[in-house]
Amino acid sequence: MSLLSVDFRVPSIVGGSRDFSFQRARGRRYQTIYQRWYAQLSEQKRNVEFRYRENVLWIAGEVIPAIGMAFARLAQHVQTLVDNIFLFLRILRNPGAALVVPATQMTAPSLEISDDFAPFFPENGQDSPYVCLGSLDGRGIWFPFGWELHPVELEVDGRKIHGMKVGKAKHLNNGKWVLYSSGNGQFFEHTLLYSDDFYAQMDHFEYNVLLFHYPGVGKSEGPCTKERMVKSYSALLSFLENEMSAKEIIGWGFSIGGGVQGEALKEHQLKETVRYCFVKDRTFSDLSSAARDLVRPSLIGVIAAQLVRAFAWDFSSVESSRELKAPEVIIQTGEWRDAALMKESGDLSETDEIITKNASLAHKLFSDFHSSHNKKFIVVPEWHCGSLSSDSVRLVLYTAQQLMSDSGNFF
Repeated sequence: MSLLSVDFRVPSIVGGSRDFSFQRARGRRYQTIYQRWYAQLSEQKRNVEFRYRENVLWIAGEVIPAIGMAFARLAQHVQTLVDNIFLFLRILRNPGAALVVPATQMTAPSLEISDDFAPFFPENGQDSPYVCLGSLDGRGIWFPFGWELHPVELEVDGRKIHGMKVGKAKHLNNGKWVLYSSGNGQFFEHTLLYSDDFYAQMDHFEYNVLLFHYPGVGKSEGPCTKERMVKSYSALLSFLENEMSAKEIIGWGFSIGGGVQGEALKEHQLKETVRYCFVKDRTFSDLSSAARDLVRPSLIGVIAAQLVRAFAWDFSSVESSRELKAPEVIIQTGEWRDAALMKESGDLSETDEIITKNASLAHKLFSDFHSSHNKKFIVVPEWHCGSLSSDSVRLVLYTAQQLMSDSGNFF
């Protein structure tokens, strides 16, 4: 018989040994109950402590950071709102420039030019030395040794236009220059960081590059108008012709830069002692057509095109190209995987993503000038905002030199 089944009604006179067993059994029973109760209490305490620690960790790891991020986003939204208010006020002062050249509303990158173009040998086993031309927003600008940067400042209508000569010391004075006019929202400083293939081919063909900012962009003084942009380009072209005694000039206009170039060439008198070739790199036929096709829905695109015309900002590249006597290379995004001479209008594609096939200068001119002796059309695989590959740049420069040679000693 188990001790736990003892009948509590048994009198105590049954004997001392039986009474003692009863007391011991009851004590063990109470002890077992207490131990269970204590174990349950301890488990509950541990659970409470665990949940407490979990809550503390959750608050510290998720709630507080979430609150901090919420305040950070709120501060960012407030800052964006303030910036947009000031931007709107600046747009009211010059709506055309804000629409066409948004870089006028942007903060220019901070460029610091090195005082010493000394060679630097990398530690990765390469034998070719490099040179740090300076820094852009704290990032070093590294080129193969021999390249140099030299600032240029010209005055146009009493305002300074800021530019930069980029070239190797050994051929800075060889008279071969590329005048690069950039697209909208673009700062020439960025080409120093992100256009290695471009400058590698400039070195291969021994060309120097002259970069510049439009009025109101970067260190160039504003206000920015279509007329002042055109005058600035013409002033830089005259600078190369006269001050730098250029013998060959390739005018390279990217996007809206091609439109600026075209407008300037309508009035600029080219010199007979200089060989010229002008490159229109992924350029529109006219700016209003590009705006019409770019902005969606189509009704808003039509309104955008009318605004471009209303503010007198409509660059017509197709008109200037038809009248241009100097050789010209026209580039547009195409179906080919590699850069190639354009053979038919079907080679063009819609992968440019900014300038549609129908709005491109190449589409407008190809049918009339594809067999011309002084115009060549090139399709490239790169989309509108992509830097041209080394192969693409090489083909453009090779074609430009061929056109300049075929057009005679001087055009």
